[in-house]
Amino acid sequence: MEALVGPFIEGWALGKYSGKLEEKSTKAHTEYGYLKYGKLVHDYKYESFKGIESSGESMRKSIMLQINASVDYFLNGYFPVDRRDFNTVVAVPSSRGSISTIQSEICRHLVQKGFNEAIDTVHVKNKGRVATKNIPGLQERLKSVGARYELGRSSDLQNAKGLLLIDDIYETGATLRTTVEILNEVVPAIPKYFLTVTYIN
Repeated sequence: MEALVGPFIEGWALGKYSGKLEEKSTKAHTEYGYLKYGKLVHDYKYESFKGIESSGESMRKSIMLQINASVDYFLNGYFPVDRRDFNTVVAVPSSRGSISTIQSEICRHLVQKGFNEAIDTVHVKNKGRVATKNIPGLQERLKSVGARYELGRSSDLQNAKGLLLIDDIYETGATLRTTVEILNEVVPAIPKYFLTVTYIN
């Protein structure tokens, strides 16, 4: 797994998306995650809304089955139950304020596997939602996200021995950094890890 740099103990991505591979991508690139997970994230967010509603929902379920299977494979392979120092999952909020996200779906899946979920600990305010991909530069993105993210319910954090933050895509890390800063206001000593479906390089 690729290590990601950020304000947490360690981070991983299931796969990466690289524009450098687009023109000369191979079957191996797709199978081993270079393009696979980027495409899954894109299709969940955009392609599944094309066509009739029922087929879109069916497509989203199919995508989540693939992603959740990969999450299970990663966790069981790298973090057997007796080696995990995290027991609580947190969905990194969408900068758009979306309710239905890949990260929230993954968290629901992991709850069924025995994890606790810290719900609505960090959320996006009801106004000023702007997609961070339209904002150039990390510092500018941090300012935008920081102005719109806020602490929500923190009671679910108190019994956590460690947090696994879940996101769909890591680009500049602005939403992750902001989420961790807010979590550190209430549980600075609790270890925090990060898992994203894909990242852009």
